[in-house]
Amino acid sequence: MKRLLTFVAATWAITSLTAQVPQGGAPWQWGVANVEFNVPVVSTSDLDLLALAAEDAVTDQYKEAPWRFGVERLADFGLANSGLWEHSKDRWIWRLGVHCPGATGIGLTLDTFDLPEGAALYVWDAERTRFLGSFTQANEKPWGTLPLGLLDADHIVIEYQEPDAVHGQGEVHISQIVHGYRSLLLHPENPNSPSSMGPFGNSGACNINVNCPAGDDWQVAKKSVALITNGGYAACTGALVNNTAQDGTPFFLTANHCLGNPNSWVYYFKPRKQQLFLAPRAPTNQSISGGTLLVQQRGAVMWP
Repeated sequence: MKRLLTFVAATWAITSLTAQVPQGGAPWQWGVANVEFNVPVVSTSDLDLLALAAEDAVTDQYKEAPWRFGVERLADFGLANSGLWEHSKDRWIWRLGVHCPGATGIGLTLDTFDLPEGAALYVWDAERTRFLGSFTQANEKPWGTLPLGLLDADHIVIEYQEPDAVHGQGEVHISQIVHGYRSLLLHPENPNSPSSMGPFGNSGACNINVNCPAGDDWQVAKKSVALITNGGYAACTGALVNNTAQDGTPFFLTANHCLGNPNSWVYYFKPRKQQLFLAPRAPTNQSISGGTLLVQQRGAVMWP
């Protein structure tokens, strides 16, 4: 019997990920009731949601176009020119609040992130119900930047802690604020149109939900899949791949046309409906930020 071979044009790229994985700990006095801090707040302007909706109504019709969920705003906030320092016990603590009116979530890009040993950075919502971090020396990148994923809130606080022994040695600077206006991680159960659903659940009719019975053989592999975001856009998906050494090196495979600057990507894992017919919120804490392009290939893949 002859084996039928089908050739399909394909392009792909492999990046190596570096972690946004939290390093433990908690913001100062986290869990203490009725705690108050003097936190300066910077506010962005209101968004023109009608204008954004009109633009999105056009681009959402094209699956090859990145799905916009937030407006990117340039920023210039650092430890020296903004926020407020205070000293408490054995450490110095710097805080700055960011308010984006009506935001579904706020993301940040740190174009400078260089911390001394023992220092830590957190981002928490103004109600003090959830936080991202800590981010420490272990989260530093060779290229010096750190994109941070969304925190579902319209008012957040960036908190940087520095022990007395290394006070003044850290460098943190915020260059971009993402003002979210559509929920990246929650799509409606009954959308007015399929395009409004965003990246979660908005797949083609030929695609099968991995949590359907037909996906039973892919329950381990599905954990490798991640949604790629860059600034205020959801760009593509991809998956972690193993290597022959099986040493846990985080290689990530995605399509070549998705490439821009992997240094600024945030990868959200578990980007799927957890149940077959419901549309719950996908997790925001399963994320990794930043990657280095290792291999880029154009060619053909042969499938048996």
